[in-house]
Amino acid sequence: GFRRQMRQIFLESAGAHLQTLQAYKDKEGMFTRSPIWNFKVHYRAKELAAAVKELQAELLIEESGEALHELASQAGNQSDGIAAPASVTSATIRHHEESSCKRQRLGSL
Repeated sequence: GFRRQMRQIFLESAGAHLQTLQAYKDKEGMFTRSPIWNFKVHYRAKELAAAVKELQAELLIEESGEALHELASQAGNQSDGIAAPASVTSATIRHHEESSCKRQRLGSL
């Protein structure tokens, strides 16, 4: 679906985003004005890089959890209707609850 596609795009480009933020590390904490629109800019590359890394880690876990869930579903379909183990199911549910909390925190940055 849409989320899976957006996750894949983010994960593919996260390294480039982090590289770009590295270029601004010397400006950390500085203030300036936008040359065209004259709005105030505060360089917080370190904070943003930490948020990108946190989101990257979260999405990698989510992706691996989905892969495990898909494998368990496929195995269940091929083995006379035996469902995925409860540990896989509860780990997936717990992960989604934790991800929701992290997304809410990142959304407030």
